[in-house]
Amino acid sequence: MKERPLEDGEVLILSVLLSRVTEWNRGPVDLRALRVSDMDDGGKRSLRFASGKSHPRYGRTIAEGWFKDTDGMPLALALYVDREDDWLGPR
Repeated sequence: MKERPLEDGEVLILSVLLSRVTEWNRGPVDLRALRVSDMDDGGKRSLRFASGKSHPRYGRTIAEGWFKDTDGMPLALALYVDREDDWLGPR
């Protein structure tokens, strides 16, 4: 998977999701410095955050939200962390 920086819309969505987090204390996050890769998920546009881990394992969901895409369709998103509380990414 090819890594890339977050797009402007992704930064905005992540900012909103992070504002809803209550039980994850990792301090401030520089969203512009994060690297992600697009997941092969049948067009759902899921992202995986670059972590350096070869096989991260789901730990818990730290934030969820509903948004509308550019054509008004509702999208459900969730922000996951692994068992060590590191990013797994939004869906």
